[in-house]
Amino acid sequence: MLYEPRYKHSVSRLEWESGVKFEHISVPQPTDVAQSAGSEAADAIASVSDSVIPIFRQQAEQLLSSSSLSAADLLAKALAKAVGYTDLKKRSLLSSLEDYSTLHLQTGRPMWSPG
Repeated sequence: MLYEPRYKHSVSRLEWESGVKFEHISVPQPTDVAQSAGSEAADAIASVSDSVIPIFRQQAEQLLSSSSLSAADLLAKALAKAVGYTDLKKRSLLSSLEDYSTLHLQTGRPMWSPG
């Protein structure tokens, strides 16, 4: 694996030989993915024809008047729902399973498997 300390020299050599500088970028977090999806949803909403406004205006006004949330907060919730988010949960970095964690265990000496 290129990110282990013992391979640092290999990465430096690869950078030098290829003329390309590598940058360490961490994996996207669930909030990063949600923000990206929200941006796409906002673009999709902006592309909706104004002709549909009269059809949905009454429900929108009713929602605004009956909620304690601001219009911006309600719109944020609508964007989240449009892309399938009703809640953000922690996920494993390796498997993306909800409510699981990924652990990276490291020892100071080699470990050999039996067999």
